[in-house]
Amino acid sequence: FPVTIKWARLFLHPGKGKTGTVIKSFQILKKKGLVDHLLVLAPLRVITTSWPSELEKWSDFEELSYTIIHGDRQGAMKKNVDVYLMNYEGLLSKEWGNGNGLKFLKGRRWMLAVDESTKMKNPSSQRFKSLKKLLPAIDYRVIMTGTPKPNKLEDLFSQCYITDDGKDLGKYITHFRHQYMMQSFDGFGYTAQPGAFERVAEKIAPTTLLS
Repeated sequence: FPVTIKWARLFLHPGKGKTGTVIKSFQILKKKGLVDHLLVLAPLRVITTSWPSELEKWSDFEELSYTIIHGDRQGAMKKNVDVYLMNYEGLLSKEWGNGNGLKFLKGRRWMLAVDESTKMKNPSSQRFKSLKKLLPAIDYRVIMTGTPKPNKLEDLFSQCYITDDGKDLGKYITHFRHQYMMQSFDGFGYTAQPGAFERVAEKIAPTTLLS
């Protein structure tokens, strides 16, 4: 992250070093005094295997402490560490409900990493709505996915919203559909307008790494 850029999207195939890149970016921002902690959201298997493995594998990261917010969530949230790892279901837990998530974030500077961000492709899902409430408290944000090409164009809307609050693709899915989609011939759902994929790719290109 250059200081002037506060969000990024890593649409890279598996094995391209997404996790290590994000950890290093956090480490640099922390040393510059711009963030205090990194919150990682990902499926349970990812926060219990991939992220701990990456944090422990490289000597560059040995100074970084971490905890997994799962099981005893309250106990993990009370720890003062550099990196907090939480699965998506944690967003819907009682520990994060009723504004508790915002209370946890309040008073500290955060970076957010949303791993396997396709899990957030539905803007109507409760997990997306819960995360959306937390975004104003987080300045630096990155999403990561190992499946760069979406099955549906509108799958990109909520994923990109997580990073920039709708700056690139709009704040509302209805506006996005009006600009880039058209009603399906059967009257159910939407399909991309001709050239829409290219227009969206151009729009998000400045802050997106794609492979």
